[in-house]
Amino acid sequence: MVLPSVALEASPVKLLTKKKQWLKAIDLIVSECKDLGYDGIVLESWSLWANYGVLQDQDMRKKALEFIKQLGLALHLVRLKQDSDCSLQLVYVIGPPNKHSPKELMFSSEDFEYLIEAVDGFSLMTYDFSSAFYVGPNAPLYWVRAVVQFLAGNNESLRSLAHKVFVGINFYGNDFVLPQGMCFSDIEQNLL
Repeated sequence: MVLPSVALEASPVKLLTKKKQWLKAIDLIVSECKDLGYDGIVLESWSLWANYGVLQDQDMRKKALEFIKQLGLALHLVRLKQDSDCSLQLVYVIGPPNKHSPKELMFSSEDFEYLIEAVDGFSLMTYDFSSAFYVGPNAPLYWVRAVVQFLAGNNESLRSLAHKVFVGINFYGNDFVLPQGMCFSDIEQNLL
């Protein structure tokens, strides 16, 4: 399966508030998939939209979610083979919640539930737990579990859709020095 990554890096306000731009972007993505023989796309926009301040505004957040939903539905209308049940796929990249991010920027279980029918998979980035500012492990197992559980929330029907969550695992490490007198258990108590 070939799913190229598409990053929506331009200012999202024009895209999300102008229906003509919205439809043009969806048509372009679908056309590219058909013309180049792709099986769908991996869409990256959530973190970029957060950087533009779109997700803090509830009206714009709804438009962002609706755009993703409409893109997924448009991709699903295209069959990969004439007599096939397989359609173009949409995988959506989402970042993990953590205590260093404002809550309104996080992808929530409500967002997950809203998009579940239109999105074939969610690429959940469970790496880069630590940084130069928050020293610690890249992706501790307890944190990866907590992130996946946060996404499903308390909704049992969402938990049954866990097969749609693709957990990104890092294959690299960072070298860091703990502050004098600090150990990993001190760090873990302050996270998530």
